[in-house]
Amino acid sequence: MKNTHERREKPPPLICEICGKSYNYARGLGLHKALKHLNLQPQCTICNKKFSGKKGLDIHMNTHSGVKPWCCEICGRNFSTKNYLKVHTRIHTGELPYSCQVCQKSFKQKSSLTNHIRVNHPGV
Repeated sequence: MKNTHERREKPPPLICEICGKSYNYARGLGLHKALKHLNLQPQCTICNKKFSGKKGLDIHMNTHSGVKPWCCEICGRNFSTKNYLKVHTRIHTGELPYSCQVCQKSFKQKSSLTNHIRVNHPGV
């Protein structure tokens, strides 16, 4: 009887012949090739932004169509994406989830922290 807890030998990684990146599973390698090398990423026909999947493109299209299905329960303002609503809600809650490791200043958005570091702490 074979012990089910015995360690099985790991198969060798699958290597992308174009860039050399390695993957443990064929599905991962296939997805990598499709997105990075075969240019099969869904793309917005209005602004040419590319997405890793159709769902991302569908959500993005709300920004062009004016559809704003996400509503703030506090003030009633509507947003085109769930993430925009999430960031907006921080105005009401005062949440500042992104902190500078150099000076401890905090920000509502990751992009604000990134910009702060670039301007105030270059080379970090």
